[in-house]
Amino acid sequence: MGLQLEKADDTIKAYYKILSDDMPEFLHEYSKVPEMQRIGAIGLNCGTDYTDIFQNKYFYSRLEHSIGVALIIWNFTKDKEQTLAGLFHDIATPSFSHCIDYLHKDYMEQETTECRTRDIIVQSSHIMALLSKDKILVDDVCDYKKYPIADNSSPQLSADRLEYTLSSGMTFTKEWSIHDVADMYRDLIVLNNEEGDPEIAFKSQKTAEKFVGGASKMWSLFQSNEDKIVMQFFADIIAYVINCGIIEEEDLYRYSELEIIRLIENCGVKEIQDAFFHFRNATHVCEGDFPPLGRYSVSIDVKKRYINPLVMQTRLV
Repeated sequence: MGLQLEKADDTIKAYYKILSDDMPEFLHEYSKVPEMQRIGAIGLNCGTDYTDIFQNKYFYSRLEHSIGVALIIWNFTKDKEQTLAGLFHDIATPSFSHCIDYLHKDYMEQETTECRTRDIIVQSSHIMALLSKDKILVDDVCDYKKYPIADNSSPQLSADRLEYTLSSGMTFTKEWSIHDVADMYRDLIVLNNEEGDPEIAFKSQKTAEKFVGGASKMWSLFQSNEDKIVMQFFADIIAYVINCGIIEEEDLYRYSELEIIRLIENCGVKEIQDAFFHFRNATHVCEGDFPPLGRYSVSIDVKKRYINPLVMQTRLV
């Protein structure tokens, strides 16, 4: 199998146009800084681009996801600080994303990879210069959780949850076309929820049902044995090469996913190389209570992702 890194630039451009009629110049500036460009080589879908167990439609990066989140926030708020907070929310993501949460046994929250966000922003001369020029405080952009439109608690709908659902529906589950996405997005507005906080909501029940119906297939896939085994395998293989001294954990923030894969494939340790070769070329997983000897197996509970959106002033379910 070749490395699955085919892009769909025209589709992504059209998708961004759906999310916001305009991409403000400041988003271009901040997206081009090295710290943001780094996550352009990190896939949104947590290692699934690199095995035949999954057949993702095309490679969709954490940078593209972050720009999408920022555009949704900009579309609904026209607030620069909130938009930048959304843009930066994944700036601390290591290669292989939430697989590294699995490395740290953070299966249920999957938030250990977020702890460096403020430090990365503060240590970036490029970002700090732009923030100074724009007279924006670091504390206003380093934690998107302070802005309900950007992020909120499940099962509410936020820009982050909306973006990865829409983009994954096109690339991961292939449930929706870009026209489906456009139809659903046009039905969204912002309302105050039960707590009085602003939340992205649907105007019509029919569209909300279409969204949840498609998204539920993605939620099931996130809970699937296929997804668990891919993410845990990457966690284990990364732990192994770290213990062998082939890489350091800090290299997950220095090297792209492809560069780390090359190091694994050429590490000179036959056990690692053989295991990774079989993983890359696997096409399915087997289920059972008693896995055969010598076969890689996992048994874990993981974070449940789901959305129960507002339809005008009432939850769908």
